[in-house]
Amino acid sequence: MNHAEHTDLMHAVLDGAATPAESKDLEGLLAADPAAFARSLADGFVATILKPPRGTRIAGFKEIRYLTPDLGEQLEFMAMAFAPAVFIFNTRGINEVSRSAWWQDVDKDALTADVARFDAITDAFAATHPGSCVKVDYARWTT
Repeated sequence: MNHAEHTDLMHAVLDGAATPAESKDLEGLLAADPAAFARSLADGFVATILKPPRGTRIAGFKEIRYLTPDLGEQLEFMAMAFAPAVFIFNTRGINEVSRSAWWQDVDKDALTADVARFDAITDAFAATHPGSCVKVDYARWTT
């Protein structure tokens, strides 16, 4: 089995769409607890990458890969794995975004569509996780 086949099968198993016969190459996966595994990955990330000092009550990281096709799934994973997490979505108007150095050479119509998609996904995520999401307008805290 190649990587793509393993990935597709793993998703099917975790979604309950694969039968035990189809998952013989991934024995043990059917008995796994996906939420516990996700939390163990997050715990490892915190312990080995973030390394907050002993006694730290609040720690976090900045995620900038927000234009990926699976953004909603990534947010749901982080909500489960890093529970209880608070998500702070830093938003900007399209004119401000298009003037920033990072985006200034990107087609404005494509960028407008990307920003609108990001806003729609994060708005939907915030609606389903109202107690753990904050949207902040970049212009309000930088001026």
